[in-house]
Amino acid sequence: CLFQTVTRNQVVSSLSPNGNTDSANGAVWGWRILSHDAPFTEGVDRDNTDWTKAIVIMTDGENTVSSSSTHWKSDLTSYGFATESRMGIGVNSASKMRDEIDNKLLRTCYRMKQEGYLVYTIMFDLNSSSVEKIFRACATEPKAPYFYSAATSDDLKKAFGNIAADLVDLHISK
Repeated sequence: CLFQTVTRNQVVSSLSPNGNTDSANGAVWGWRILSHDAPFTEGVDRDNTDWTKAIVIMTDGENTVSSSSTHWKSDLTSYGFATESRMGIGVNSASKMRDEIDNKLLRTCYRMKQEGYLVYTIMFDLNSSSVEKIFRACATEPKAPYFYSAATSDDLKKAFGNIAADLVDLHISK
């Protein structure tokens, strides 16, 4: 029996990105985890003014849905196939689903902010005016410390450091 030794760097180098981006789904799950409502009831009740809830939404890509030449018109997503129109009447193609994911993210952020959540957004290594527009609108305010476009890993570390500092300042001021 022959065994081959493979290093971590070889394994990491062999990986390639594949799949789609769905920032709205991530934002909704973050909101669920922070909420006091089911399925995660451990969160502090929204009426408890001793706590401030904050969420960080980060992306390295535009929201996407892969189209398909099959009768389904898309790959399977968390919303089903395009032809099932589970995202709404007329949302029956990959491009329409992508647009609806963008809209869903904006609606989710709006509702979180209405409930008093602080929403921080970060674009990482991404040059996209459409994502920037959405992420600025999604953030509590369209500028630092709530919105960041981090081009490098050092920028990303700085963004998270600034968000942490803002949350500490908020805690101390209370």
